[in-house]
Amino acid sequence: MNNKKIIILFVLIIFTVGMVMSAASASHTFKKGKYKVTVSDKTYNKIKKGKKVINKKVGTKKKTKWVTKKVKTYESWIDSDGNLYKSKSWNPYKKLGYKAKYIKSVWKYYDDGDICWEYYKVPKTIKKPVYMHIYADWTGDLEHMKYTGKIKVELDNCKYLCF
Repeated sequence: MNNKKIIILFVLIIFTVGMVMSAASASHTFKKGKYKVTVSDKTYNKIKKGKKVINKKVGTKKKTKWVTKKVKTYESWIDSDGNLYKSKSWNPYKKLGYKAKYIKSVWKYYDDGDICWEYYKVPKTIKKPVYMHIYADWTGDLEHMKYTGKIKVELDNCKYLCF
């Protein structure tokens, strides 16, 4: 009976020591908007001293960009027998989408026919990465830099700090 109590006591001691030791390794979480980054205590101390800068990709952001597209809308030609052929005029909105905006038409005239090119602005969705930068805040000029005691957190599209 005595051996069982000692074994149970020994297991409980190991369990409590493990709980205390795991709580000692603290981490720090930085939040900006809907994004967050967690760093260890050792890395946090390096950031505070100004010896380390964290640049971490935390997500992507969708952005709409307007792009110019060139579409052939009309074509006519004359064959070797001298017959004139005309193609049906193409509907560029079916090809590019109904959000397209008309810019201009350019006609090219040749001896054996004509071609009409139309230019449109079309929305294009692109994904841009979002990076979180964590660094120590410094003030002063290059000769007299002073640490303010604060850590700055910024979101940016650049992989590294862009000043």
